[in-house]
Amino acid sequence: MALDGLTTLGEYYCTSGGLISMPILTFEQVTSVRVKRLDSYWHSKVTAEGIPTRSDIDPLELRDLLPYLIIADIEQHPFRVRYRLGGTKIQQYDEELSGRYLDDLMNTPIEEKLAIAAAYRGVVETVKPYYSTKQYPSRITGNLLTVHGGIWPLRGAGHSVDQCLAIQDYVDL
Repeated sequence: MALDGLTTLGEYYCTSGGLISMPILTFEQVTSVRVKRLDSYWHSKVTAEGIPTRSDIDPLELRDLLPYLIIADIEQHPFRVRYRLGGTKIQQYDEELSGRYLDDLMNTPIEEKLAIAAAYRGVVETVKPYYSTKQYPSRITGNLLTVHGGIWPLRGAGHSVDQCLAIQDYVDL
């Protein structure tokens, strides 16, 4: 799956094939308590050296959020997202992410993979968090779910972003 050529167009991501519906929210538009909590936590870990590293993130401080969390490795050439960890709520309502590449996921349509990859790429390039809300039918129950999400960059060796911390908050469960 080619993920190059993704750009932003206003509040949406697009490819040469057309618009991908994945609106970008400002933090003020975020309504999820979990997304707001993780955002506050991430900002508390920002130092004079820059954005947090993976080792700055303490799972014990995020115990209540662990079922909703994702840690993703970022590969640059070609751009790929590899899920190091996917929380149990994500697995329960979607599919197992841990140890898999975004482009290898079975339950995620290509358009959604492109939009997710574009969101990660935007976070890596801007070194700023990304927030979204979307609705889609559960792949297991068929019920319409509202999912609030966020992606935050994590600094690797040096100051480049080589991992991201993310959350998916399934509020209709």
